Amino acid sequence: MLVHRTGCAPRPRTGGPGHYQLWLGPGELVLDDASRPLLAPCGLLLAFPRALLPLPERRVRPLVPLRLAGDRGVGALLTQFVLTLAAHGRELTETDAPRLTAVLMDLLAAAIEHAPDDATHPLVRQAYAYIEAHLHDPALTPGRVASACSISTRYLHRLFQREGGTVSGVIRRRRLERCRRDLADGDRSIAAVASRWGFRDAAQFSRAFRSAYGMPPSLYRQSVR
Repeated sequence: MLVHRTGCAPRPRTGGPGHYQLWLGPGELVLDDASRPLLAPCGLLLAFPRALLPLPERRVRPLVPLRLAGDRGVGALLTQFVLTLAAHGRELTETDAPRLTAVLMDLLAAAIEHAPDDATHPLVRQAYAYIEAHLHDPALTPGRVASACSISTRYLHRLFQREGGTVSGVIRRRRLERCRRDLADGDRSIAAVASRWGFRDAAQFSRAFRSAYGMPPSLYRQSVR
């Protein structure tokens, strides 16, 4: 992980085969795989075993190299923590290392989970946008989504697997989230809510809702009103 310090402007550099150039603004971070060369003219570089990061490999690998904003949200907390460690490292003891490492890895994992949408493959973002716009359509399928993105259904499934999910799972989850919102805020019947968000069968919707939230739609509506 590289933390680009404030006031240190990156300079163009030319690397050999396998090298690439990454431009960072002050305070930005980048997470990368150490097996690939990174030309870093300035900044604070931290190396750690992949096993320490509490996220599955399938979640992280498609994202690297991952640029993280260091001026807001969890990224700002992570940046300040790393810079503070660097500034006060001589004051720390070996017994501090395990706890501080755990904090660092938890902050990094949280920053990755909060990474902006531009960390996601453009085709996945396009697929998400199509799904969001067509949740009401009962005929919405992975095949329809793939066709809208001008790719094969097989390739679409592969992209979503790299993101740690499935196309059908995303469609179901987003439909259920919309239904839950309507059950809490609207006056439509449960059957009408289910139909509005693409569920053909009320019984199927009830089973899916119970599986996701631990209670049937009718009980959920009572609990939030």
